[in-house]
Amino acid sequence: MAMDGSNAAAAEELAVGCFVSIKTTLGDDFQGQVITFDRPSNILILHILP
Repeated sequence: MAMDGSNAAAAEELAVGCFVSIKTTLGDDFQGQVITFDRPSNILILHILP
C-alpha cells in the first residue's frame, strides 16, 4: 500500500500487520509493517524493514 497524507480514505486501511511504503513531507521513504495506528492522535508506529 502506498499513500500520501492527503488521502484520508487510505488511512482507514491501516490494519495491524499491513505492509506499507510511506514518503514523508521531508522526502524520506520508509517501508515497514504496521504495528499500531491511533486515529485520534494520528500516530502510526511501524516496524521498519531493512
